[in-house]
Amino acid sequence: DKTLYLWKGGKWLRGLEFSRVDKPGFWERAGYNNEADVWREQRYAGR
Repeated sequence: DKTLYLWKGGKWLRGLEFSRVDKPGFWERAGYNNEADVWREQRYAGR
């Protein structure tokens, strides 16, 4: 979804990488949902 880019915050942004493949970032590797749609109650996975 193109509307979600940088919505989690780019305060400490050190670079950008453009890719055709979606790879999990810092928060996703920490257990958070990749899309985090609050209306669908997608939250922390809590591994």
